[in-house]
Amino acid sequence: MGPAPPRRLDAANIALSPPGFKERSSAPRNRFRCDTQDAGRHARLTAARSGGYTARSATANEANIVDNMFESTGYIKEERFKRGLQASLVCYARAIEGPGWDAMGSGANSRAQAAVASNWTGTGPQGMRLKFQRMGTDHPVFGTITSLDRQRGDTRRERLALAQPGVPKIISTFMLVLVFLTVISLAFFIPRVDNTAHRVALFVACAVLVLSRALIRSLDRPYSGVLKIEPTAMAITADDITADFEDEFGRDHLPCNKRGVPLDRS
Repeated sequence: MGPAPPRRLDAANIALSPPGFKERSSAPRNRFRCDTQDAGRHARLTAARSGGYTARSATANEANIVDNMFESTGYIKEERFKRGLQASLVCYARAIEGPGWDAMGSGANSRAQAAVASNWTGTGPQGMRLKFQRMGTDHPVFGTITSLDRQRGDTRRERLALAQPGVPKIISTFMLVLVFLTVISLAFFIPRVDNTAHRVALFVACAVLVLSRALIRSLDRPYSGVLKIEPTAMAITADDITADFEDEFGRDHLPCNKRGVPLDRS
């Protein structure tokens, strides 16, 4: 037998193929691998959003970033920049632990409550971004501090997003109506005599349904309810950096109270 005839190439494939393209016979396997990776990524995101693990991680990550920012400001030689930034970080941590956490407890971020923490991050008189501008981009620590500040902002936005209920209100209402109808239906079929066991079963079923609904609500709002996440990580960070600041500069240089509210020095 003679040599096999040369393989015909489709003109459309030639036109669409980039230079150096090589056809692979394992294309179905690669497509399956990509689909599996996408499905796994989607499953991880869904599971993280429905549970309290991501909310707890966002809280701890924000506290760690604030602590790292405070430690990084220790390399600033100019006392006015160092003291100003560290004071803002201390007050920010206190504001998150206090008014900020109270606002998230209701599942929403109150503007008045959020403004307390924003006093220490924006371009106001006590804001960190104003101090960044005064430092200038040529400062040796400018890149490190601003990079950490961007990470702090990202974790804060993630925490605030997770405080919002994920289950739509119409679904919650439907679940409550379904629980009510289920209990009524079970009670309707209870016999009039010799019904002690049926009454006990109805009570147990009602308790299980109510507790299940309460558990779903607690998991949907990780910063409120019985299973709410406490600001433990931020509280530890606030106490730690407060002690370091007061050891170096004294308590009188902090422009806020213990809840991060600005002091009126007028």
